[in-house]
Amino acid sequence: MNALEQRNLMTALQYLELYNYDIDRFVPECYTADCQIHAMGVGVITGYAQFLEVEHAVLRAAPRRRMRLDHFHVVGDAVILEITLLNSDLGAQWELPFVAVLNMREGKIAVDRSYADWARWPGLDNLSDAGAAPRGVASSPPSQGAALSTRAQANLAVAERYVELYNTDPERFVRECYHPDYKVGAMGLGWYDGIDKFVEIEKAVCAAAPQRRMRADCLHVTDTAVVVEAVIVDRSRGATWELPFVAALEIRGDKIAVDRTTAEFAKWPGLEGTI
Repeated sequence: MNALEQRNLMTALQYLELYNYDIDRFVPECYTADCQIHAMGVGVITGYAQFLEVEHAVLRAAPRRRMRLDHFHVVGDAVILEITLLNSDLGAQWELPFVAVLNMREGKIAVDRSYADWARWPGLDNLSDAGAAPRGVASSPPSQGAALSTRAQANLAVAERYVELYNTDPERFVRECYHPDYKVGAMGLGWYDGIDKFVEIEKAVCAAAPQRRMRADCLHVTDTAVVVEAVIVDRSRGATWELPFVAALEIRGDKIAVDRTTAEFAKWPGLEGTI
């Protein structure tokens, strides 16, 4: 990890600490004054005043809400945090997984793209008033192989195959992209394993939405994983229908060993009763 990445990671760790203990410091100390916060698929928040208003609404709705860090990935100007939101007021077992893609500028967060089941997030009832639902907001193009290590280039090739086969052949997608002992988590919904089970799920999705396609907006590549920011589009649901999601793909050899995907799964076609 180089000096820039170390500084960005320190900001991300401060983000976690201050969110849990001091929201009034969290916003100005972690974010740039012109920050953009994208609750992917729901709305956009810009600037300190609006951000603090939203965060105080969340805090009033859930004064004991806390973040727990589960995994992180550092890639150049970005830090990707896989996090679980906890709220003891709703019970010891209540959890809401989410992923924050934090794009840094001079040691602070300039663009935050967060993915979650927003309907379950406390205090966000009026978030749609913050701005239009974001579409295609990735701030940088997918990583290019020339700047990557040999291992990372191989991982990028796996992720590119994942996107291509999802759109063209669901059975090959499963059998060619995933290890036989894979684990896939639809985060907050459930985990499943077994190649035949996975093929069954993907065929159910295709049956429910034969025109569904994945558009990959940004790939964050490391020597062990690729984080894919993407959107499901479906022309049968209209030209503007989109479902943003993020998939953290842990790669072993030339296939995916663990897939943790975060989205508003209630909107994902064909998943009812399959997981």
